[in-house]
Amino acid sequence: MLPVLYGKQPLQTTLSHMVSGGRLAQGFLFYGDAGLGRKTLAHWFASLLLCEQPENGMPCGHCKSCHNMQKDCHPDFLQAEHSGKLGGFSVETVRQICSSVAIPPNNGERKVYLFGDCDQMDVRSQNILLKILEEPPAYAYFLFTASAKDILLATIRSRILSFGLVPCTLEDCQAAVTALGVPDADLQRFPGNIGQTFAYATEESLQTAVQRVETCVQALQQRNEYAFLKAVATMGKDRPQARFFLQQMRLLVRDVMVLHSDSAAKTCSCVPQLAKQMAKQTAQRQGEQLFEAVRTAEQALQANGNVQLLLAALCGEWIRV
Repeated sequence: MLPVLYGKQPLQTTLSHMVSGGRLAQGFLFYGDAGLGRKTLAHWFASLLLCEQPENGMPCGHCKSCHNMQKDCHPDFLQAEHSGKLGGFSVETVRQICSSVAIPPNNGERKVYLFGDCDQMDVRSQNILLKILEEPPAYAYFLFTASAKDILLATIRSRILSFGLVPCTLEDCQAAVTALGVPDADLQRFPGNIGQTFAYATEESLQTAVQRVETCVQALQQRNEYAFLKAVATMGKDRPQARFFLQQMRLLVRDVMVLHSDSAAKTCSCVPQLAKQMAKQTAQRQGEQLFEAVRTAEQALQANGNVQLLLAALCGEWIRV
């Protein structure tokens, strides 16, 4: 069964027209927050690129290629395995993939490579990949997913098309979680984000992570450094948890800045009520400084900085602001 893409119809139409009109680039980046359907969209697009008999701009769902995609065994669809210390794509992994590009497709006219969650792909690996993207074989297509467009080098972005994913409507989100078996999910915790809404309803680890964000934000509002450091200490050296925490802090500040200008604006962070409280107490200039502080912490994490030290620095900078 082909994946259902809620709220992605305009983007699907754009991609379908590219395929049917023969106006394809050979590289595509789908970016946006985790849970918005980046990888689902990439798989759907790969199915369309490899489908033997597309119907109305969609994968037919019943040809040999579509069946292989549904069973996750298509010989011309290759997903890069995460590797390396930071969970990105090691130099060796990228070199092996680049070597395989010289081998023509097994079944059809195209081969599709997917690099999912590229946030931790280092510069060396990207530069190796760049050599293939400069002059790829006509049959090779490269799909990337990431949280933001600037994750990839500018030299790579100049050779691919980038599409940002946005939250879906409340109705689409409700339809999706109902189909997934959790109709009573909290739709306000991650507005318009189907993946995170479902995960929050079913995974205790995410509920704990959200509670940590709430505790830390309240501690910062009270200028209680001890409470903040005590809460983040529960993460230890866990980099994925730190990445989620910093992402939510960045979205919180984004919400504060937007709400400062428009109190009726939609929020993106997992703590919408705290964002509304902060918006009443935070000047625009303060919001800009807080945003820069969070981005600095994210960059330190990306550069393999010590989790506890960079979070302590964020706390100090936040309280100073």
